[in-house]
Amino acid sequence: VWAFIFYVNWQMALAVSLTFPFMFIIYRVFRGRIHTAFRAARRSQSDMSNQMQNTLTQIELIKSYASENLEEERFEENSNRNKRDLIQVTHNMAIFSPLVDLVNYIGTAIILTLGAYFVIHDQLTVGQLVAYLSYVS
Repeated sequence: VWAFIFYVNWQMALAVSLTFPFMFIIYRVFRGRIHTAFRAARRSQSDMSNQMQNTLTQIELIKSYASENLEEERFEENSNRNKRDLIQVTHNMAIFSPLVDLVNYIGTAIILTLGAYFVIHDQLTVGQLVAYLSYVS
């Protein structure tokens, strides 16, 4: 595919390649953050589920010691931690996805701008431009 892209128009290929370092940086920065946030969310979800299971299997013991309030506080603490972890995942994804889209849109704008220039100057056909856009995306 890249051979075709450079074959059709090497100037546009080089221009769109300018977006690659930005994409690499975005992936590099957010990969660790998103992975860590998902791991924390899975861990807190697991803790919450384990506590729920333990509470349900030991319900008679909890009632006999009248420790329902303590169990409720423990569950609320686990639930709040899970909520914070999920918000962190959502926060990272809410930044990451639009940044990736922005870089992709900039690449498309570069291709359309240069492609229009080359079509106007008979160095590229409209069909080649459309094929170029589909191959790059």
